[in-house]
Amino acid sequence: MKFTAAATGGGTLVWSVNGIAGGDTTVGTVDAAGNYTAPAISHSINAVVQAAASAAPQSNFATAIVALIQPGQVQATANPQVALYSKK
Repeated sequence: MKFTAAATGGGTLVWSVNGIAGGDTTVGTVDAAGNYTAPAISHSINAVVQAAASAAPQSNFATAIVALIQPGQVQATANPQVALYSKK
């Protein structure tokens, strides 16, 4: 998944996942270009991807939340707004 951000004034962006600079194998990683790679998961997690301008005050940042779920099957129901999800 590709995230895009720009620092005002052309500063350098620092990317993190769940407060870890660049992320790790537990929550996923994000590179300097904003490309997020999800971890191999055995349970559902939420990852918070954040971009912050390193030269700017810490209050200058953008955040996105990514919900990761285990692979499974999705089945349609009679209601087009509802689907059933089950783990494989």
